[in-house]
Amino acid sequence: MERGELDKLAEDLANNRPNNLVNNGILNLSSCDLDHEGAIVVAGALEKNTTVTTLHIRDKEIGNKGAIALAKSMKKNTTVT
Repeated sequence: MERGELDKLAEDLANNRPNNLVNNGILNLSSCDLDHEGAIVVAGALEKNTTVTTLHIRDKEIGNKGAIALAKSMKKNTTVT
């Protein structure tokens, strides 16, 4: 995922705005080229988001740092189940 796309996604998520990667409350990152840095950015935005209810992320090279950031963001996000 290009940095500009990632920044737009993060801004949209943080401000609960529509984004082409979110459909019916599902954030699908499975088709994105996401690394640990991208996962950290998404995690920060998800802490503020209240519209995403499901996160699809598989076959990504997010590493331990990305996984930890996403796990921590889920402690603050109350809508993702």
